[in-house]
Amino acid sequence: MKSRGFTLIELLVVIAIIGILSGIVLTALGGARNKAKEAKIQSELGQLRSAAELYAIDNDGYGPGYSSSSCNAAGTMFVDSKITSILDSVKKVARTGVSSVQCAARPGTSTKSTSWAVTAASASSPNIWWCVDSSGYNGQVDRSGGASWAKTTAGGNVACNHI
Repeated sequence: MKSRGFTLIELLVVIAIIGILSGIVLTALGGARNKAKEAKIQSELGQLRSAAELYAIDNDGYGPGYSSSSCNAAGTMFVDSKITSILDSVKKVARTGVSSVQCAARPGTSTKSTSWAVTAASASSPNIWWCVDSSGYNGQVDRSGGASWAKTTAGGNVACNHI
């Protein structure tokens, strides 16, 4: 007698194998997704540096001194439409539940700053933040133990407190 199909056991074994393989693939994709978010944050912060330099050329400086977790003080470079667009893009992928993007510009004169820095929360690690500043740094800062993400240099400028 010829059989015309698969037995129930054969079908269940195939379904189990497909389930195991799909579980492995989904787990691997989770790590790739986090790496993509980290790369996007770094890329956007690099774009922010370019936009800030263009802002400084057009406005004879970076605007008045400012330091906040909200990055939205009127008159500062952080409310320029191009810079705001980049900051919004970073906020979408940065870790939620914290002030995911923080900004500073110094020294704090009322009319013009000579330096600036922006930090963004890592998408995957609570102690790692990405930071970019007017000196050209674009990389990680370690905020474990409540460490500050920015430092004031000897000249009164603000810079990333990088690792």
